[in-house]
Amino acid sequence: MSTESIDDVRRARDEFQQLLRTYDHRAFLTHCTSGSRRLIEDAKDGAAYITDEALHALSEATPFMMIRIGDGEANLLRLTEHPGGFAMKWVDALFRLHDGQALGVGDSRTIASELLESIELADVIGLRPLCPAPIDQHLNAILRIIESGDIRAALGMIGAFMHADRAVRNLELRHAVLTSAWVHLTLLAHLDRLLDATRRVVVITGRHELAPLFSKKLGGRLEAFLTIPLQASDQSSPDRTFHYPGRYRQIIEALHTDLRGALVLVGAGIFGKKYCTVAKQNGAVALDLGSAFDVLAGKRTRPVHSMAEFLDIERETWMTINGG
Repeated sequence: MSTESIDDVRRARDEFQQLLRTYDHRAFLTHCTSGSRRLIEDAKDGAAYITDEALHALSEATPFMMIRIGDGEANLLRLTEHPGGFAMKWVDALFRLHDGQALGVGDSRTIASELLESIELADVIGLRPLCPAPIDQHLNAILRIIESGDIRAALGMIGAFMHADRAVRNLELRHAVLTSAWVHLTLLAHLDRLLDATRRVVVITGRHELAPLFSKKLGGRLEAFLTIPLQASDQSSPDRTFHYPGRYRQIIEALHTDLRGALVLVGAGIFGKKYCTVAKQNGAVALDLGSAFDVLAGKRTRPVHSMAEFLDIERETWMTINGG
């Protein structure tokens, strides 16, 4: 192991030990309750709440937005919280994972600032520490990831805990309802209900194969199916094009239209938070569904996709759209 790799592991272990010393899950839940509009700890309950609020917003043609803050977002937020104190190589690794390229300091800081804006405008925010697994099990998973050598992922998981804890303590999320970061998966059980009640739908995803299925389900109510490159970690083909900046700007431009009464479903990783924000600013109900689109396409791209806590494994593909 190189000296640099040894230093990276040491940093991750040091941060993990600091997390163990400072993080108190019961206190975190208390601060979530007092420092937000509402805490909905259970992902299934969170999905039911989001569905009801989204349906009401659609009926009134008022904007509404749900986003989730996971490992990648937490690493990116470090650029705003600790300028110069977080190695760019981890942010570069994040964007290589998402888009097959490093964006550099300038663009990375811009997207980090846009992420802060998304958090400020979100009505519901999914947080990683709000996981159905026992907290000790969750923390032990971080240690295993450090030992496996995936330092970027470990720092992201640690950062997700630290950011969420600090944000609720500092009342930075008092405008939002807080729930589990895995709520996008439990929302799938409500998807047909949402689509059946919506006159206009916009879909943003890398799962191109879902286009005819959405078209069959929605007919003329499918206003746009905006495709993006699959996340680079899910598509290693040399033919994959970059998401940023070209397609990123095109999607944002497409969303600058009157979206009042429209449901915008977004599965675009880090970049998707900005899409949700622009959609809300133009009147839409915007939901960050992330890798739930993989599940709709019958793909298990994340370990969580096989967890019965979130999904009915026997019906993992989209029931109505797939004609089941």
